[in-house]
Amino acid sequence: MQNIFVPETSSTSSQLRAILSPSLPTYTIFRTDFQTAGRGQVGNSWESEPGKNLLMSLLLRPASLEIHNHFFLTMATSVAIVRAISSLVPLTDIHIKWPNDIIVSGRKLAGILIETTLRGVNISTAILGLGLNVNQDIFHFAPRPTSLKLLTSREFDISSLADAVRQEVIRSMAFVDGSLWSDIKAAYMNLLWRNDGEYYDFTDATGTFRARIIDIESTGHLLLTDTQGRLRNYDFQEIDWIY
Repeated sequence: MQNIFVPETSSTSSQLRAILSPSLPTYTIFRTDFQTAGRGQVGNSWESEPGKNLLMSLLLRPASLEIHNHFFLTMATSVAIVRAISSLVPLTDIHIKWPNDIIVSGRKLAGILIETTLRGVNISTAILGLGLNVNQDIFHFAPRPTSLKLLTSREFDISSLADAVRQEVIRSMAFVDGSLWSDIKAAYMNLLWRNDGEYYDFTDATGTFRARIIDIESTGHLLLTDTQGRLRNYDFQEIDWIY
């Protein structure tokens, strides 16, 4: 394993991809203090004050993961990041907001972006990009943010958090490599925000409605049932949660 740190870069995932080679060790971390082009899901930007947060990408090489099972990688790594945070910080009400945001009491603590390359039908490499709000206490445009400092009133060592994330991801990847799909999904569903059988307000292209979570499909689609008993199936960015 290897640690690479640069004070500033465009995107840790882009830079890790640029140096990717067969000789680069699996679970290499590429970390920075500031990203000029940090990204979230579907091109969203990530607000981060220089030197305050954990901005890293981690190189993964699944043993035999077919593309149709790609969301199990998202589930496994999301759970790993929650466990890494929880191992260092005693937080309550920490959850995964579908598909892969880490939230505490409804406020966003971390975001994940996974980019993959294929060899045939298998994922040969995956780059796990993570933005975790650590020591930042003022945000200007991020929607409903929080940070470890805001939650605990103390500051944290960012490199220690990076190491904890890597160790938990390594543990979770053993489940991916072992095709332990039911175990991965159970852990994810147990941490899934609002997966409690209750009805909540959502909005989609047709308007606002109340529904409850039924399942997450292997494709990553969110399956809901509304108060009229109708099933609703959503891909990423097709639905908004109302707080």
